[in-house]
Formats: sequence, structure tokens, C-alpha cells
Amino acid sequence: MQFVSDGDPHFPDYIAKHLGDYGEHELLCTIDLPHVMEYLWSAGTARYKEGSDDLAAWAHQQKARLLESRADLILADRTSVEKAIRYLETNLDRIDYQYVRECDLELGFGAVEGAVNHVIGLRMDKGGMRWLRERAQALLQLRCIELNGDWGNFIRWVQHRLCTAPPSTVPRLLRTSPAPSWTSPHEPLFPTETQCNTPRYHVYSQDLHPIVSHWRANY
Repeated sequence: MQFVSDGDPHFPDYIAKHLGDYGEHELLCTIDLPHVMEYLWSAGTARYKEGSDDLAAWAHQQKARLLESRADLILADRTSVEKAIRYLETNLDRIDYQYVRECDLELGFGAVEGAVNHVIGLRMDKGGMRWLRERAQALLQLRCIELNGDWGNFIRWVQHRLCTAPPSTVPRLLRTSPAPSWTSPHEPLFPTETQCNTPRYHVYSQDLHPIVSHWRANY
């Protein structure tokens, strides 16, 4: 298991909370390379003019050292800003990028950050939105089903489950008029498209949550 972070000093707490079941040799901690380079670019301005070719060349040299797991050469250059040195010293055991590359692992968390924004942010992080944890989890699971291209299979599975499940497990529909009585198992259990466009039907997300969770666990 690889744990990629930005060098947050509280990372041991995160590991203990979320990855405590992994042994010392089962978990590889890595610092996001772009974060390290931000510190080095800032340190380089102490020697070279910002935006100069000399600064760019110096920063590229330090990056090459990092990719060869020679951060010790950077630390030896005490003309750099002490903040960058302290950052490297604190994270020295988690910037072995040569080993990370040999294992074909990630040098940063940009891909994960982008995926989180695409899967969660684009749907759930809009202005004025507020979420309860349970309802957010249910919607997130539905979002993953949709993005994985499984929506059609999921709907067929839900329809089959509703047809065979005891009445107590069927999602509740709140209506202002008497509920329809289905006399045939072949009649649809879901409201029609026209009905769904009226405010008479409300599906409770807490009822969808166990259904979605069961789908994600078994399919």
C-alpha cells in the first residue's frame, strides 16, 4: 500500500487512523513531488532572480537529484532557504523517488485529486449545497455506479430486488394521494416518467443507501 501526502506533519495520525492495520513493511509513504519542488523553487530565489534561466536550471538540477534519491546533496547546499531544508529533513524517508519509480508507483496525488473532483466535486460541491453524511454516501455510490457505466444493470438489479424483497425493505414513497395497489408482479414498481416529474413522489435516500451498498459489495 502506498500513502502519498503533501508532507503534513499530522500524517502519522492519518496513518494510525486509516491505515493502522498495515505493517511497517507493507506501507510505503511518499511525499507529492510537486509539493517538494514548490519548496525548492522558493529556496532557489534566495540565490537566483525569480523567473531567470539560472533559477530554472538550478531547480531542474534539484529535481534530478530527487529522482535519483539524492536529497542529501540538496541538504548539503546550506545556501538554500532553511524552510526548504527543514521540509526535506522532516520528510527524508518519504522522498525516495528512485525506489518509487522502480516500483512504478505514483510520484504525486494529482491523479487522485482530479478523480475526487470529477467524481465528487462536480456533483456534490456546488454553491449552497449541504449534505448529511448518510445521504451524501448514498448519492456518491450512485454517482460511482453511473460513471462506471453500470446504471442500466443497477436499475435492473434494483427492480428485481424490489419484486422479490419483503414489503418492509421496499423504499417508501410519500404521496399526497392514496398509493396505487399493484395487482400483478409484472406492473412497474417505480413511478412512471410522468409521475416522476410531479412533486407527489419522494424516495427517501436512507432507504436507497442499503440497496446501493449491497449492490457495490456484490457486483
